[in-house]
Amino acid sequence: MRNWYFRLTFAFHHYARSLRRFVNLLRESGPRAAFRYVVAGIGEFRRRHNRALNAKRQVASRFDQQWGTDTSGHILASNLDLAGAHALDANSYLATTPEAFQSLITALEIDPADYAFVDFGSGKGRVVLLATEYPFKRITGIELSTSLHKIAEANLAKFQSPGKKCFAVEVLNRDALTHPLPADPTVIYLFNPFTDDKLYLALLANIERSLVETPRDIFIVYKHPDFRKSFDASTAFSVWRELDDAVIYRCVSALKTRPAI
Repeated sequence: MRNWYFRLTFAFHHYARSLRRFVNLLRESGPRAAFRYVVAGIGEFRRRHNRALNAKRQVASRFDQQWGTDTSGHILASNLDLAGAHALDANSYLATTPEAFQSLITALEIDPADYAFVDFGSGKGRVVLLATEYPFKRITGIELSTSLHKIAEANLAKFQSPGKKCFAVEVLNRDALTHPLPADPTVIYLFNPFTDDKLYLALLANIERSLVETPRDIFIVYKHPDFRKSFDASTAFSVWRELDDAVIYRCVSALKTRPAI
């Protein structure tokens, strides 16, 4: 019963928010911007509910076939066991491909041994597993869904890659907005975990507060950056690299002392 109630509440919340955005765009930016928003929304809806594409996504990836893990699939947020103040603004589950992750880490141009790694919205844990093949100081995955978190724990136990270089790894079942950042230089990974810019702004405020309290180098790797405006407007971070379907931000203080190559 709770599951159906959550699905209905989730659907109402998202449709109401979409209507508010449409009205605001119509009022502030005019009919063209509002029309583009509708077209983009229809396209996103069709992609999410495309049966052929979803069937393809459910097939175990080569990564899972190789390691006996379960990180594949596409799960709508309305079908997840989400709870808490931000449950209605969580995004669907979809894993990052190994190739995309490797490209993003390469683009950082850092020695991972100097950094901690945090994945906000870690889902089944594929990115956490991929990160273990780099010598980060420690790796943490944060996931709101209890069921996805349990799968991630199981995957962590199964993943026995000979290429592992980091063994200080944990996955935690909690809200991303309540988790403190490590005091070390940190790489933060986001695969579009929220569907509301207010949550990105809240997360960014937490990151900026942590940066003031403990000055250090921080990267934000934002995959599928639907809400990048929140980060583009930050005075504490600047774009470091732009790749296909991803933006990497770096704290301004580090950019001043360690310019890009």
